This record gives sequence, structure tokens and C-alpha cells, in this order.
Amino acid sequence: MPILSNVKKIVKNIDNTTTNPNGNTRLNFNNHVYATKFFGDGSALTGLPYGNITGVPTNLSQFTNNMNYVSSSVSNTFSAAQKFTSIKETKVDLGAGTVIYLDIGSYFTKTVTVSPTTFSITGAVVNGECRSFILEITNGGSYTLSFGFTPKWAGGVTPVLSAAGRDVLGFYCVDGATWNGILMSKDIK
Repeated sequence: MPILSNVKKIVKNIDNTTTNPNGNTRLNFNNHVYATKFFGDGSALTGLPYGNITGVPTNLSQFTNNMNYVSSSVSNTFSAAQKFTSIKETKVDLGAGTVIYLDIGSYFTKTVTVSPTTFSITGAVVNGECRSFILEITNGGSYTLSFGFTPKWAGGVTPVLSAAGRDVLGFYCVDGATWNGILMSKDIK
């Protein structure tokens, strides 16, 4: 079995292997991932079809994207319900800027130091798809703030922010045009 020995060289911690009468080999990776099929000659295991994997993969970056593959390096579309135990969000410190780049993060922080400060959004928002982000603002109540994307607020009133503290705002859009704003937390200590 030259293919299997090559796979063992590049995939560490294979607990055991079995081969059924049809010639399919089952690989057991530390009792977590089971594969009944793989492609290539075994010298470079580039991916396993997700339909043939059971268990709990711990690192999706090991899989490539090719119609039947899952990848953490590109957008994936799932046609059935998925269960995720956690989602890692990218935190972006806006620094001196005020542009919310939706394609690089979903959690933005800003310490306001000048008036006026106007926030704007860059990134595709498609009708029927939900886009959202969180904006954590420090000292926002001491300055004049505005939002170039004109969010809709509860009661039609923009919340009053803390003059010396952190406030968290959430925003979401589902129609491709209208952003809704939510005061998630005020004066976090």
C-alpha cells in the first residue's frame, strides 16, 4: 500500500487503518476525523471530501476548496443548517480613520478625539443578505458624531453616548440599503 504509507508520512497521528473488501481504506486520526476516501497518490494530501468526514475536525485550514471541500481561506456557502460552537471575529481598531470596511472585519473600535466625527461604511451589502458589525466607541459623548449611512434607531432617536467611557453599538442591514442601529451597552466599566 504505497499510497497509505505516503499519507501516513504527511498526516501525523493516524491511530489505525482498515481496508474493507471493496478496497476503501479508513483512516482514524486521533479518534477525531475518519476518512473513507481521499484523492491523489498520497504524496500530498490536499483535501478530504467533507461528505466523507465524520467527527470533529479541529482545523479547517487543512482542507482545500473544490466544490466538495470546505476551506477557511474563502467564503463557503452551506445549503443545509450548520452548527458552529464558536465564531472568531476580526477586531479592527479604526485609529485615526472612520471608515468601516465590512470586508476586513465585523468588530470595530474607535477612540473619538475630534468633532465632528462621521462614520461611513465600505463593502457590499446585498438585498436579502444580512450584514452586521459592532462599533465600540470610547468618549463618543464628548464629541459630535454622525453616521454617513444614516442608521434607523429605536424611537427614531440617536442614543446619547458616554463622555468618558466605552459604548457599544450594533448595526445590521437586510435590504441592501437601510441600516438599523442598536445601543448594545452603555458606559462599560
